[in-house]
Amino acid sequence: MGVIGGQPAAVTVVDLFKERGMKAEMQIEVEIYRRLRSLQGVYIPHLLAHGYIDGWQYFLATSLECPSLESNEAWPEDAAATTMSAIRALDKVHQLGVLHGDVSLHNFVFASGSAPEQALLQGFDCAQLAADAAQAAGVEAAVLLAEERRKLMYELGVDEQQQGVLGAGGSCGDGGWSGGSSGTGAQPAGAPARHGPPPPAAVVPSWLLRGPAATRP
Repeated sequence: MGVIGGQPAAVTVVDLFKERGMKAEMQIEVEIYRRLRSLQGVYIPHLLAHGYIDGWQYFLATSLECPSLESNEAWPEDAAATTMSAIRALDKVHQLGVLHGDVSLHNFVFASGSAPEQALLQGFDCAQLAADAAQAAGVEAAVLLAEERRKLMYELGVDEQQQGVLGAGGSCGDGGWSGGSSGTGAQPAGAPARHGPPPPAAVVPSWLLRGPAATRP
């Protein structure tokens, strides 16, 4: 934790003498935040600052948010709204061509603003461009994005029926759940993580195939 320009911040600092490879990794994370600039403060934290300290340390600072969705105590009464906002945040990141890489609940935090149910997606140290990941894996980018979305729904405890509806072409848009004929809404039971193997992969949603690619600012 720290303060950047008078604003509370989550600050990561690395010693470049001890962890030489970390600078490159953090700079990749900075590039991801820049690519996702339009989402900052709404679906992901703000990137506040990054750079050198005394020439031998490198830091990255983002806006300091509330506890993660991993905490049972942090969930508001309207758990369904939080579930929807987490899926929507990942959807927005995917639409800009980024594969997050780790959709565990500790990488989703409650926003520190006036909407206590709003979830923000953070932790882009494992992120990469979906097109690059797809080329390395020898699959379509849409397949990787759909698999990551399915993993998040499982983490959130979305029931199998709703997973099927969403996977068959529904999505979590700005207005809430929408989907096939049996859309009934998420049932997050207050919510953290399930255990055991995830269910079979869902059909790739058609909206993923149409997702716009962003240009780097």
